[in-house]
Amino acid sequence: MRRRPAVEEAAPDADPQRDALVEVVTLLSPLRELRKHSLERRCREAQQEAEQMQAAVEQADEDCAEDLRQQKQARKALALQCEGQVMTLNGIQQWHQQEQQLMDRQTELRVHVQRLNLELDAQHVRVSEAQAQLRASQRALEKLACLRETLALPKETT
Repeated sequence: MRRRPAVEEAAPDADPQRDALVEVVTLLSPLRELRKHSLERRCREAQQEAEQMQAAVEQADEDCAEDLRQQKQARKALALQCEGQVMTLNGIQQWHQQEQQLMDRQTELRVHVQRLNLELDAQHVRVSEAQAQLRASQRALEKLACLRETLALPKETT
């Protein structure tokens, strides 16, 4: 008698959908991990930039305050210099021009501080966005971990 060759049949508990899901989870896990690490780095960098910008704002505020103190001293010196004197029209115009320069300088400094504050606010928004993306990435990794656990896959170490 001739024997039939044994036909290999798939194990009765093999599920092609489960196998496909296992393959997807296996492929996605390292990619999601890399994305999470990238987002962590981006979040750290954004936070560091915000801290540097905050320091720049504080320095600009100090510069503005120092300039204001110097302006007060310059005004006092100018007033003492001209006190009790009869001034010519040319002298009054020069005094006015010096006063205007002092005020213009203070205005420039205040505008600079405002611009820095706006940039800092925008950076805080970028930090918040980066943190939100990081949280979403962490949730995605947690979901994959739960799925891996449900499928009883061995844990990967990355």
